[in-house]
Amino acid sequence: MENKYFVPDIEDLHIGYEFEIINNFGLFEVDEDTIPWTRHILKEGDIHAAYDDYTFLEICVQYLNSNRLRVPYLTKEQVEAEGWVFHSQGNSGGIFYLLFKNSFRVTIWIDSLEIEFEESEGNTLFYGECKDINTFRKICKLLNIK
Repeated sequence: MENKYFVPDIEDLHIGYEFEIINNFGLFEVDEDTIPWTRHILKEGDIHAAYDDYTFLEICVQYLNSNRLRVPYLTKEQVEAEGWVFHSQGNSGGIFYLLFKNSFRVTIWIDSLEIEFEESEGNTLFYGECKDINTFRKICKLLNIK
């Protein structure tokens, strides 16, 4: 996968959503490659504004509309940070990773953005697209994988 980031849809934003923003508003003739992207996680307090100020959520929507908000595609390292243990890597039909947590196995196909969650007995619990850590977390929550 050549591009490491994507711009999410507005309806993807929710409490706990992890993303990066770049703030170059007000800067003229600037090279965006020199301005750092900063990592944020949308919190419940970000949807409330003090007086007439914009909420952080409203600012995020503005950034989203001007391509100044992005989300990194899912990586093995992000999944490991969620407590999954790397087991092996393969290259059959594209690079994939196998990781384990408790009695669950997850297979991640990096090139096609597909993921499969299985129980230890081999029963598939979920198979489908998973672009980012936010989707990964949501699938884990829906499958009650802690």
